[in-house]
Amino acid sequence: MIDFNQFALSSEDLQLHQQRVARIENSIKPGMTPYKLWQYRRMESIGGSDIGTIMGVNKYSTPHQLWLEKTGRVEPWQGNDATHWGQMLEPVIASEYEKISGMKLLHCDGLQIPQIPYLIGSPDRIVVNPADETKAVAIWEGKTTRNNVATDEIDEDGRAVMLWGKGDVYDEAQNLVQADNRVPDSYILQVHAYMLLTGIPTTKLSCLLSTSDFRTYTIDFNEALGLEILKQTREWWIRHILHDEEPQQTERDLKHTQQEPSKIVASDEIKLKIQQYKDLKAKQDALEKEIQEVRDQIVGFVGTNEAIVDKDMKVLCSYKYQHGRSYINKDKLMLIAPDAYQQCLAEYQGTRVLRLSRK
Repeated sequence: MIDFNQFALSSEDLQLHQQRVARIENSIKPGMTPYKLWQYRRMESIGGSDIGTIMGVNKYSTPHQLWLEKTGRVEPWQGNDATHWGQMLEPVIASEYEKISGMKLLHCDGLQIPQIPYLIGSPDRIVVNPADETKAVAIWEGKTTRNNVATDEIDEDGRAVMLWGKGDVYDEAQNLVQADNRVPDSYILQVHAYMLLTGIPTTKLSCLLSTSDFRTYTIDFNEALGLEILKQTREWWIRHILHDEEPQQTERDLKHTQQEPSKIVASDEIKLKIQQYKDLKAKQDALEKEIQEVRDQIVGFVGTNEAIVDKDMKVLCSYKYQHGRSYINKDKLMLIAPDAYQQCLAEYQGTRVLRLSRK
């Protein structure tokens, strides 16, 4: 059992936290919409969906961007079509889970533990047994995703392992036969925050993939991961929010910004970093060459077969043909329909590129 007291704020930091929350509450303006008010109060603490960003597994945001939002330096992200439809479809996904599982879902208010006021959670629902609604069975989260993508791994049958697993398997009586917890890492962290705050050791995460593929996953609480979440969120909140220390900007933060027509003199430390980067790139190039040589040997051994197996016929690796993707021949389109080509022409967002001097 986790002792939350070891992750409590010091008396000085607790005072800073309480003063900060009071300032935010006092600045709330009458007439704010519920959504705007929710966004505003998100500055008061770390939410479950923020943890993936803090721990570096969220590909859509960075710790620096989160710091800007939490400190009010920029407006919080307003969402997009994907998040809009995710919110719209959440009740539909919840209803489908109830229908399939026979369980009942109850709405849940925001959760907070007095010892760790910097962490708050708002699970989508709580799973209860209809026969006894006073006992929680699991946390429930609803998600949507446009498509499933392959990882670099393969399973024992030689098939590509997907980012989203196949989902839980149930028998006709809706008993769980085989659990599946393969979901994106940011969601694992998110639901662990909710399990920490509720003490409920299991989460059922239902996802609607590609608008027609409904799956549910079972994620059990991992105490070591829960402790790491508490450690990192506490440290991040104290350093970057209570004491306003700016997190290091990453390339993701800066790659789309316009540079100033100026130069900055290198410090001794950054000179060492540049040389270290050059040395690592040289090692990377040599390693990539070595990897390709080994890869060529493996592929050469496969030949025209589709896989390599061991004596028990377990697949060790596969080398299968993947169908090419259709694309529009831009040169041909420009010749036969130049007006249509110009109308459809779009430009990718520019990015900055790091290049090193050869000297």
